[in-house]
Amino acid sequence: MAPLSRRTLGSRIAAARRASPLTQAELARAASLDRTALSKIERGGRNVGSLELVRIARALRLPVDRLLADSAPAGKRG
Repeated sequence: MAPLSRRTLGSRIAAARRASPLTQAELARAASLDRTALSKIERGGRNVGSLELVRIARALRLPVDRLLADSAPAGKRG
């Protein structure tokens, strides 16, 4: 698997959030992040730490690999 760019991962996180009932502020709070940090992550302007990614995925009720895998649609829950 090729490494994901910050922009691609951020875009997947944003798409998953939009497919969820959470606002950006709610997701940030649930993932113990500042809303501005989440905004930067979603735009690809900030790296995501592994623990942050786990917290984001949990808040979205998605497995982490849903956000990382090339073929996984970010916004689908299963």
